[in-house]
Amino acid sequence: MADTPDRPRSRSSSHVTLDDVARACGVSPITVSRALRGARNVAPELQARVQAAVDQLGYVPNVAARALASARSSHVAVLIPSLTTSSSWSCSRRCRTRCRRTVSSRSSA
Repeated sequence: MADTPDRPRSRSSSHVTLDDVARACGVSPITVSRALRGARNVAPELQARVQAAVDQLGYVPNVAARALASARSSHVAVLIPSLTTSSSWSCSRRCRTRCRRTVSSRSSA
């Protein structure tokens, strides 16, 4: 797919990036990030301009990139060698229960 003036693309992939949105708005990527997060120090007019560029370009936030950049993730990996034994199922169930408890305690804090 070729680049078009309405839809600039990053060099390494066909996905619209935060940099693409920033270029379209004439601001820095951190300003776009702040505008999308609703930071108080971003003027409402600029937030509207960023949102218009996001809509026009079809930008979708990359959850994996966010987790890498922030060193935080909402995912937990559990490696269980086999789910054919009752102890494996029990371990899986305990992990799931514990994760749900942790999430609900953080959201109510």
